[in-house]
Amino acid sequence: MGRNSLNFDETLLLEQLRELPHVTAHVIALSGGADSVSLLVALHQLQHQWPIPLRAIHVNHQLQPEAGQWEAHCAALCEQLSIPLQVQRIRVQQQPGESLEMAARRQRYAIFDQQLNSNEGIVLGHHRDDQVETVLLNLFNGAGPGGLAGMPAWRRLASGALLLRPLLAVPRTALRAYLRAQAVAWVEDPSNQAARFDRNYLRHSVLPLIQARWQGVEQCITRAAQIQKQYLQLGQDEIQRYYRDVYDFNCAALHLARLNALPTAIRRLCLRHWLLHTGKALNLQEKQLEAVERDLLPAGTDTQARFCKDGICLRVYQGHLYKLPEHPPAQPQTYHLQPGEDLHLPALGLFIEGRVLRQQFPEADTLTVTFRTENNPLIRDDPGKLRIKKRFQASRIEPWKRRQVPMFYSQGRFLGVWGYGNTGTERKKH
Repeated sequence: MGRNSLNFDETLLLEQLRELPHVTAHVIALSGGADSVSLLVALHQLQHQWPIPLRAIHVNHQLQPEAGQWEAHCAALCEQLSIPLQVQRIRVQQQPGESLEMAARRQRYAIFDQQLNSNEGIVLGHHRDDQVETVLLNLFNGAGPGGLAGMPAWRRLASGALLLRPLLAVPRTALRAYLRAQAVAWVEDPSNQAARFDRNYLRHSVLPLIQARWQGVEQCITRAAQIQKQYLQLGQDEIQRYYRDVYDFNCAALHLARLNALPTAIRRLCLRHWLLHTGKALNLQEKQLEAVERDLLPAGTDTQARFCKDGICLRVYQGHLYKLPEHPPAQPQTYHLQPGEDLHLPALGLFIEGRVLRQQFPEADTLTVTFRTENNPLIRDDPGKLRIKKRFQASRIEPWKRRQVPMFYSQGRFLGVWGYGNTGTERKKH
């Protein structure tokens, strides 16, 4: 995108922004470091030329002793510039097999997803040096064309909001020079010097040796990433012809029999396209993609096999490959409704009027709405629980959705499940 530059100013930033999709607001991910601070200051300077509402989010991970000082620095800077700031303090929770750095990133991006509207853009300070490091790290991990293309200039989050990176053509040194010229201070994270992190080791120990031998290697690496990106786009245009046949829009999953019938190279391109462009993006290394092909693609419909990474889980059901949240939302509780009372479950996006419930269950005086949870006494003690399981299967409700489907009881008697074509109300024989 745009031109590489050894200098940075508002004019260059405006040039880069014009190459990105339009948004109704810029929300800067403000860490307090030089990259995000330079972005904040430059966007503030551009307000008269680029009059898009501007605000900032600071995520305090509370991992460093200086975290409070960084938060205070961001607050003072935003107050000085009259830019609204939202502070989110979190306790980083690691998932199995996840590093502290990965967990912090996952929770930070989840906050971005939650706090932005679908027409807004979260703006990140990733620059050319970050891109070079990303491409090399992906190369060392055996990445395919997607990884070697580096970070995209923009992508869509699960909420529909856009993630924007307008500084990918700008070197780190240019951003610091800009802030010095503006007499604006920034904070330094001491963990950026820790060689135990791969990115830091690459930045401080490996890249200086490469740069001493090959002058201008950064431009060469970013140009190579751009070429990979162009070839990827050509491949995406071609792969759509195959993808339309293997993607089942009825259940938002891949049809395994059709996918397995494709040549290996085409199958992998279809898989990557689906993983990157359906829901939350999932970028897999080649070895990880091979594990998915080995463990999931030949699997039967009743397999428990799954592949999980970055909060996403891949699993098979009824001949389809699904992409799901690894940790589904907390289970709803049990509700007791009086005759005519509405059922409103915002967490599930469900609202049923009381009169509709009366029409559906005319013989029930009161209704108990419950869900398939562990040790639910209402279901555990139901002698017809096998019948309930068969009804879920007959309705082709995926196993991971069954705990989110409302089940109706009256005085301990199962009446049916809501949706999926019918409730299957049970009536007493006379």
